[in-house]
Amino acid sequence: MKKLIMCRGLPASGKSTWAESQTNVIIVDSDDIRRNGYSKEFEELVQVEKRNKIRRALQAGKTVISTDPNLLPRHERELRAIARKYKAQFEIKEFDTPLEECIRRDSLRERKVGELAIKYWHERASLQQE
Repeated sequence: MKKLIMCRGLPASGKSTWAESQTNVIIVDSDDIRRNGYSKEFEELVQVEKRNKIRRALQAGKTVISTDPNLLPRHERELRAIARKYKAQFEIKEFDTPLEECIRRDSLRERKVGELAIKYWHERASLQQE
């Protein structure tokens, strides 16, 4: 059965590592789209391409994993709506990795997000939960 799995967690919390350990799935990640020709100035196009990739995969009957942080309520609403439209199951996979561990892991990566960005997302997500 086709499914859309939304990972939710800070950068470097383990979302991509977990997704890559799954079999027979399509992984959709905005950073991958950016690396394939879209710069930060064209963020709306990145998000359009992300949604299109998810739609095409669900239409083909695949299981899709979104490995973006997906920390804001609108991310969940958007992905739930896509799953509903394509009659796919929707699941959330939470990654509650502590902030300091995410910062540590990020410091070891080749493509770093950066401590300030991780703290920004942590703060933004915390405000959304209040």
